[in-house]
Amino acid sequence: MITLEQEETTLDKKRAVKEDEASFSATLQKAIDLSSSTSEKADNTKNDKRFYYSVGTNNFLIEQNLKAETLKDMPVNQIPFTPEWYMGLVSIRGVIMPVIDMNSFVNSQTKTTKVNKKVSDTHNESYFLKLEHNAHSPIIIKIDKLPGQININAMKKRKAAKTKPSWMLHTMKSGTSTITEVNHQGLLNQIKELS
Repeated sequence: MITLEQEETTLDKKRAVKEDEASFSATLQKAIDLSSSTSEKADNTKNDKRFYYSVGTNNFLIEQNLKAETLKDMPVNQIPFTPEWYMGLVSIRGVIMPVIDMNSFVNSQTKTTKVNKKVSDTHNESYFLKLEHNAHSPIIIKIDKLPGQININAMKKRKAAKTKPSWMLHTMKSGTSTITEVNHQGLLNQIKELS
């Protein structure tokens, strides 16, 4: 005959085993989660894929915290007496935004006298990129083709030339590709000051 005390002792032992199993299971799960998040971070550093857009002979990297949306063939309402690079205004989903011809703007900033041949001129298509920076209202820039994607870690960094504007940070090169890192907040501040 089993006494009440023996039964309680048996139940206590079973509870202790279950708690140990649960504790072990929780510890194992934490280790698995930590391992997978560490390997994901390692994979992300190996394959840091980022988008860039092309303007004339320049390729500009899109910052990770910058929201971007590609648009095509929009009617732009021109505004008289504005700089050559200021194309006008456009309404997207009821929001009025300025449109900047990035090729003309870059040429005016870098004092380039030669006009870069645009890819969009040969295809008769206009591509636009809506940029949303958390410190600025949205803006539309005209680009030459749809944005591309590159692996940043495969590129070699070098310092920017001194003749470039302050919003152009570093130039990275890999083979024949040259991509410029851009401080879009600085770029948008410059556009705002000049328009």
